[in-house]
Amino acid sequence: MISSIRLVNWRSHADTRLEFRKGTNLLVGMMGSGKSSVLEAISFALFGTFPALERRKLKLGNLIRLNESNAKIILGFSWESDTYTIERILERGKSSTSTGAKLFKNKAMIEDGTTAVTSYIEHLISMDYDLFTRAIYSEQNNIDYFLNLDPRRRKQEIDGLLGLDKFETARSNAVSVIGRIKSKRQAIEQHFDRTALDEMK
Repeated sequence: MISSIRLVNWRSHADTRLEFRKGTNLLVGMMGSGKSSVLEAISFALFGTFPALERRKLKLGNLIRLNESNAKIILGFSWESDTYTIERILERGKSSTSTGAKLFKNKAMIEDGTTAVTSYIEHLISMDYDLFTRAIYSEQNNIDYFLNLDPRRRKQEIDGLLGLDKFETARSNAVSVIGRIKSKRQAIEQHFDRTALDEMK
């Protein structure tokens, strides 16, 4: 369970700390007050990315508050009987923006580096970014996405959501391999002289 998040120079947040409790937690505020950026920060803290960043609608540099050189996300959560804290840091350079990450378990650092932290989190919660965005995270204005699709496209999207599209890809690849094997077998049989083989025997 996520217990808290602190955003320092993240998007429109100068220094915001939120604490969460069991049950349903609501973020209420005026349009443009930074509600969506809190959800993006949770995804970024866990996996180092979020949908708008993946689709390149935003760049890493856009995530740092205007006129600031760095940004930080500190996400606290509990898993089974342990408490964890993830720190993700963005540093604005002259030509690019770099990222760093640290993971603490019961206040002791156990991982350092963006890839190491993400891998540990995925293993810990048995969920990768792909599943997270398919089953849990919904971007603003996308909750009714499935309702507005035509039935055929809706089936494709649901298959993708459940990962069933991978089975269709595997089936298609298997059919293609079988077809190539049959073609090679026919080519070999055409050049194969059974009379000569009988004479050799």
